[in-house]
Amino acid sequence: MASAMISFLMTTGYGYYFIWPRYPVLNEYMLQLPTCVGVITGMLFVRHFIDVKRYYIFLDRLISWIVYVGFGLILFRLLTPYFLSETITLYVGAMSIVMPVMTYMCWRKGSRPAGFFLLGWAMLFVGVFLYTLSLLAVLPSNSITNNAVFVGAAMETLLLSLGLADRINSERKQKYSALQSQHETVLRLQEAEQRLMHRALHSGITGLPNRTFLKTQIEMLVSSALQTQFSVVLLNLNNFHEFNKTLGHSNGDAILYLATQRMNAACEKEGKVVALERHSAGVHFLAGVEGVTFALMLSDCGVPEAQQVALRLLRDLERPFEYQGLALDIDATASMACYPEHGTNSENLIRNAHIALEAAESSNEKLAVYSQQIDPYNERRISLLGELRHAIESDQLQLYFQPQISLKTNKVEGAEVLIRWIHPEYGFIPPDEFIPLAERTGVIHALTYWICRHAFQIKSSLTRQGFDIALSINISARNLQDAEFSQKIQLLADEENISLQDIVMELTETAVMTDPDHALKMMSELNEAGIRLSIDDFGTGYSSLSYLKRLPVNEIKIDRSFVMDMATSGDDQLLVRTTLSMGHNLSLVVVAEGIEDAPTLDLLKAMGCDLAQGYHIARPMPVDAFYKWLGDYVAVLPDIDTDSSGSACLDG
Repeated sequence: MASAMISFLMTTGYGYYFIWPRYPVLNEYMLQLPTCVGVITGMLFVRHFIDVKRYYIFLDRLISWIVYVGFGLILFRLLTPYFLSETITLYVGAMSIVMPVMTYMCWRKGSRPAGFFLLGWAMLFVGVFLYTLSLLAVLPSNSITNNAVFVGAAMETLLLSLGLADRINSERKQKYSALQSQHETVLRLQEAEQRLMHRALHSGITGLPNRTFLKTQIEMLVSSALQTQFSVVLLNLNNFHEFNKTLGHSNGDAILYLATQRMNAACEKEGKVVALERHSAGVHFLAGVEGVTFALMLSDCGVPEAQQVALRLLRDLERPFEYQGLALDIDATASMACYPEHGTNSENLIRNAHIALEAAESSNEKLAVYSQQIDPYNERRISLLGELRHAIESDQLQLYFQPQISLKTNKVEGAEVLIRWIHPEYGFIPPDEFIPLAERTGVIHALTYWICRHAFQIKSSLTRQGFDIALSINISARNLQDAEFSQKIQLLADEENISLQDIVMELTETAVMTDPDHALKMMSELNEAGIRLSIDDFGTGYSSLSYLKRLPVNEIKIDRSFVMDMATSGDDQLLVRTTLSMGHNLSLVVVAEGIEDAPTLDLLKAMGCDLAQGYHIARPMPVDAFYKWLGDYVAVLPDIDTDSSGSACLDG
């Protein structure tokens, strides 16, 4: 616009007349140089205004060369005496054609600013054309022809301004559209994040919060200064796999959803259940922690009250409900861990509740509360495992013996071998604490062989001293899984030069029924080796008489729970009498353990029991004390005193 203004002042003479009358030499430059500058700035304006590079890269480069040529002409005119009138006129004329052609090409490619520029250029061209015709006397000279250039320039400026405004508006729209799109993208990302977060913290089947969500809520409750006591309760659906297998997994998922909704509704009725999550459709009181195991929290109630709430929820859950015309029953088990007695953080509370649930399921109880006594995974037991291995390898264990006498002859017929572990730090460790641990980890094999080796050594010593008694050794179901167990036992017996016919191996009913077919095979091998077999704790397991008849056993031991109170319990007497009759009908020796008083001994003798074992006869004792007891017992055996009822006074 500045170059156009200078050109206007030059062509009209107003510049010389009003501005530079004292410098006539400027007239030599004022038309050529501003014209070149006008072409250069016009080209640069076109490049930017219509964004030439967006449509044609070669046109963008052409503009660069045009600009370089223009600057070259200006420098040449300033530094040399040449007038360059024709050259600059040719340059300006050529560019006057090139510029609209380039603009037209970009307009054809979709450039809206190029359209405005073409219109503006056309207005200027019309103005110049009319003015030129007036100078050539083709058109009359009047106000229109004389001012045609100015009007055309004004129209061009107006159209370019409109084009610039259109471009600014278009860019604003694009920016707004971009911001709108960005905002929509952010909203979609937030929604996707919320969906992912919901999936990460909820079950896809039931929609309930999951273990991670539950742990967060427990930690919040733990950190609350107002909360001093609460319980974590687990509810497990025991028979749910039957629905999946019978009705299919899709129906199983539907049933699970209905069951959880029912549980959640029951929790809502209990005032002590903590609300885990509030949502648009209601409140979640339950959380899914694993498969078909669900958790809830009870606040502000002690263990007895929490147990009552848990049992009410179980009863409500186990009520039959209808699904597609079917009446369905759900069997459930519950467990509980309490804060702070059973854990001070979410990890320990959930872990201990799971341990209590395992204990409840294994003992067929409906509800179990966590305690260290039922925890097979506590730190002490884990540390004992490594120390047990060391105790076996370094002979730190001890064997105790509890005599068994014949109720017909009062003679000592045998003794049960019992393992004892006196720990240097913990003192006496009961067998029911470390033996289950050994069974779960495989250490039971090394422990059983250690017991057999040392028992066989003592058996050999007893034989040399003239005591011809049998030794009863307890073995585990894991021992029956060892294919070489029978051969190894025979090798140990050969090393000590003893007869296996004087060895009785005791197994529980549960151990036999774990894998009946394999147990039958291994027991047959032991029986063929000459070892007598005994079913320990008989009456507490689930073995059937038909299967018992197939087993190669020689004796059964009536569990102490039936014997201890039989003197005062008619039911126990009936069970013992029935067991004796059944055992004798199967030609089995029947042993009664747990005899703690003379009336019980008299009853068993009257019923025809074969062997007796218990504290009334003798407590378990180490080997040296056992040797002494045997010697003393044999010495007084011919002169045994009897009380008024005729039973032998054997204790002590």
